[in-house]
Amino acid sequence: MGSGALPLILLLMSFIYSGLMQETTDGKDEKDSTSAAAGTTDDKDKEDSSKRPKPVVSVQPDENVFIEEKVTLICHIQETGDWQYNWYKDRNHNDILSQGQEYAIPSVDKSHGGVYHCKGTQSKSPEYSQESDGVTLKISERPKPVVSVQPDENVFIGEKVTLICHIQETGDWQYNWYKDRNHNDILSQGQEYAIPSVDKSHGGVYRCKVTQTKSPEYSQESDGVTLKISERPKPVVRVQPDENVFIGEKVTLICCIQETGDWQYSWYKGKNLNDILKRGQEYAIPSVDKSHGGVYRCKGTQSKSPEYSQKSDGVTLKISERPKPVVRVQPNENVFIGEKVTLICRIQETGDWQYSWYKGTNLNDILKRGQEYAIPSVDKSHGGVYRCKGTQSKSPQYSQKSDGVTLKISERPKPVVRVQLDENLFVGEKVTLICRIQETGDWQYSWYKGKNLNDILKRGQEYAIPSVDKSHGGVYRCKGTQSKSPEYSQESDGVTLTVSDKLQPTLTVNPQSSVFTGDTVTLSCDVGQSTGWTIHWRKDSNSEYTGAATKELVFVSISNGGTYQCRAQRENYYSNFSNTVTITVKERPKPVVHVHPDGHVFTTEMVTLTCDIQETGDWWYSWYKHGYYVYSAGQGQNYTITSVDWFDRGEYSCAGTQRKNPQYSEMSDRVTLTVSDLPTPTLTPTTPINPVFTGETVSMKCEIKSEHSNWRYEWTYRQYTDRTYSVLQTSERYTVNGDTLTIKPSKTSDGGQYRCRGHIDGRSVSSKFSSAVSLSVKDLPKSSLTVAPDSHVFTGETVNLTCVIEDYSNWIRRNYLSYDWRYLTSEWRYEWYKGNTNNSIMLHTSQYYTVNRDTLTIRGATGSDRGQYWCRGQRDKRPKSSQSSSAISLIMMDFSASVSLVVSPSRSQHFSSDSLSLSCEDQSNSAGWTVRRHTVRNTEDCSKQTGSTCRIISLNTSDTGVYWCQSESGEKSHPQNITVHDGDVILVSSVDPVIEGDTLTLHCLHRSTNSSILRADFYKDGSLVQNQTTGEMNIITVSKSHEGFYYCKTERGQSLHSWISVREKKENYTGSEQHGVSHSAQISVFNILTFLLAACPYLLSTVVLLLKCYRARDTSTEDQNQYAVTEEETSI
Repeated sequence: MGSGALPLILLLMSFIYSGLMQETTDGKDEKDSTSAAAGTTDDKDKEDSSKRPKPVVSVQPDENVFIEEKVTLICHIQETGDWQYNWYKDRNHNDILSQGQEYAIPSVDKSHGGVYHCKGTQSKSPEYSQESDGVTLKISERPKPVVSVQPDENVFIGEKVTLICHIQETGDWQYNWYKDRNHNDILSQGQEYAIPSVDKSHGGVYRCKVTQTKSPEYSQESDGVTLKISERPKPVVRVQPDENVFIGEKVTLICCIQETGDWQYSWYKGKNLNDILKRGQEYAIPSVDKSHGGVYRCKGTQSKSPEYSQKSDGVTLKISERPKPVVRVQPNENVFIGEKVTLICRIQETGDWQYSWYKGTNLNDILKRGQEYAIPSVDKSHGGVYRCKGTQSKSPQYSQKSDGVTLKISERPKPVVRVQLDENLFVGEKVTLICRIQETGDWQYSWYKGKNLNDILKRGQEYAIPSVDKSHGGVYRCKGTQSKSPEYSQESDGVTLTVSDKLQPTLTVNPQSSVFTGDTVTLSCDVGQSTGWTIHWRKDSNSEYTGAATKELVFVSISNGGTYQCRAQRENYYSNFSNTVTITVKERPKPVVHVHPDGHVFTTEMVTLTCDIQETGDWWYSWYKHGYYVYSAGQGQNYTITSVDWFDRGEYSCAGTQRKNPQYSEMSDRVTLTVSDLPTPTLTPTTPINPVFTGETVSMKCEIKSEHSNWRYEWTYRQYTDRTYSVLQTSERYTVNGDTLTIKPSKTSDGGQYRCRGHIDGRSVSSKFSSAVSLSVKDLPKSSLTVAPDSHVFTGETVNLTCVIEDYSNWIRRNYLSYDWRYLTSEWRYEWYKGNTNNSIMLHTSQYYTVNRDTLTIRGATGSDRGQYWCRGQRDKRPKSSQSSSAISLIMMDFSASVSLVVSPSRSQHFSSDSLSLSCEDQSNSAGWTVRRHTVRNTEDCSKQTGSTCRIISLNTSDTGVYWCQSESGEKSHPQNITVHDGDVILVSSVDPVIEGDTLTLHCLHRSTNSSILRADFYKDGSLVQNQTTGEMNIITVSKSHEGFYYCKTERGQSLHSWISVREKKENYTGSEQHGVSHSAQISVFNILTFLLAACPYLLSTVVLLLKCYRARDTSTEDQNQYAVTEEETSI
């Protein structure tokens, strides 16, 4: 839309708005015209309504009116005039409610509520007023007071109570109080009616009513509130189960207050009503005792009225012992079998008692119920302890158990017959029988003989026979009778009188008749079952002497031996003499103790002690240590200690006893047992001094310090790598002579640790092992042979062979297992040999050879010098000789002069990642020249394609090695050493030897610039030669002394080492000589390695690389024979 459209839009909107306004005005005018046409024509002359008077309505007494009150509405118009008034209600303006200035309602009700208006009219202008504002009449119920009581409507006599009259309607109220139905008499005036101390007369219904001067003039009457006046509650104490309580019973006192409320209870005892005994409605005593007796009271308190109760009446707890029954027995507790007995249970405490009977200790099973327990005819089973117990429904519910009454059931008394002198009689003796009854009473006694119990033999307590004969033998009994209970006794047991002929005692000896001195012997004179005898003894038929029936001979001696007899006397009666017993008394034997294997034993060894008794018999042996019993061996003579320990040492003795004829020996003499620890041998090597060399004789001695000399020795050995030892068996090389082990000749396998221990023949233990002795057996010192410059020798070359021998003169012992060694050549005499070890000749200084201690020099080598060379050493002390060195073969070499290897760039050192070109220049007609090389990996053609040129685009350190040209016919050129360096600096020198007298120029080249470095230090054989600021070193006139290893060092790094070979200058030489001389100038690998190790440890990697080059030589190919170094050459 263009910019010119905006004014057009605004103009259009203006037109629309003007049209709308015109329509609105036209419509309003039309409506007014219509209204004016419809109205009265007089209205056109009226004044503007805003100038008409407006009535005001007032209300008397108030707009808020209570039902039944009178209210008057008055309409006031300020404009004077003869006004007539009309009243309207709510929105109804057509119906006139009333006319007149006042509108009175005598008694309002709910329907009069609403909005009232008034309006005035008159005949003159203005003819009518405006309508008044509306006045709202609010009709409500007359207010009704509410009475509240503090603290409560239920009041106890003496309490204070306050009644309060509340009315919600605000106003200046006057309060009147009324009681019961009397509405005419005002009880009191004021909002509160307080009674300081109520009594019964204050009970009743109370109401209040309020009045005021304004509307409403009075309220409704309140609902009645009833004051209930009662006595203050008094608790009552109840006791469960009863006030009369027995010790141990549980009793609970309960405080009961009939008046409902949230009561808190307190208990008091005795007259002290200040100290509270306990709180709570119940006071329980789980187990009463005497201290709980007394008067108990309780009292209740609460937070609301009444605040407290009266105290209860006291309740007295009477504590008494639980009643205990008493048992009576009729006729008596001591009862005879068959009699009747009655037990009666009596309880002093009155009550409706039920009785239970118990017997013995079982108080759970009731024997019988009832106050009496009668047993018509007792027997033995009725004997025992009887108790009774009472129970009833009221307290006490049960009594204690009675004390026990013991019924003692006994047999009817039974007489016992006693005999004086004895029941066993001999003809002519006097005897008296006496009848006795234990039960007291007036007993009459009767005697009977045999089984006839009807015929009384005699009456009276005693029955005497002055002189018995055979007819008096038999069974006699007696019986007792009396008038009271028991009326008669049982019959006594029968007593048998035995009448015999004259007595002869029997004499016995115990333990035996043959005894040892010091034993005890008992002689017994047995007269049988008869009693009352006096014993007479005699020895060896000598005179008699009186003694006991048993005669004991204590610590018998030889004099106690002999014959013994006895006889018996009772009153005036003598028996015959007994049999004769002979007592033999011998000296007591004494055992001897033997010890096996010896009295000197070692710990853990088994030892046996033997007790030897010469006297024959069934001996049982006992052992003693230091006089105290330690062991019973039974019938075995031996006491064996299977594993002796220190505490077993001491003095041992033994003794013997015989069980069958109880006799014992004397105690043996004591034997001393000494116990020693197992000895530990000392192992010492005798010859030679450790270490030992193979072929030497070794001796070791095992010494044991002990009381024993008959030791047999055991030798054990283990190699250093073994964990366990093995027993060394004797052989031609291993011999044992007593305590010495000899090894001849020794071998390296004999190296290890040796131990020894001793055994004694016939003994179960051995000594401990000695401490281990380490033996190191070394091979004879090794000889190693080195050759310089190389084992591949060109004709006319000078060759040096050096013999190096290990030396042990300054060994350092390490952990008893190994030794360090060092070279020491001053003590050795060197022997040089040519040929193999089986067919060789010793070389001495001559026109061909020069021997200078450890060096053999061959000058101007020829074809006759080809062969094997070896060396060994001799000296005066151990070891006297060395091993022979491995042989080195000298190989004479000729090279083709028709071809040479051209290196581009022409230097021996090159940077890695640079390119290198090698080519063969042939001056003959030999065909098929190929560039070959020998590196750490293998020997191979330089290029995969056969040809005379090898190009390496990006050099690597693995390309370091020896390069040469080789034809199909096997001809070879002089080799060239190529070294590839990962570093930043190399030394630039010619790959060809330098001729004596020429100038030698060396450059120090940096990788990044590929140009000479301005400042560099040049070294020869590890020593600083020159310090150049040009990065270049010149030697104007070269001599043989300038030959050696060169390298340069700059601040950017250091080059590798290069060997500079110097060739002798000759006027006339052939090509072959030139090449021979050139080759003779080549340095041997060994010399290069020796220099690198001594002068520059940093070139260790180069050493390893060259070693690998030489070790990789395959002796089966001529290539490897020519350029590699043998294993013997590299073993340093």
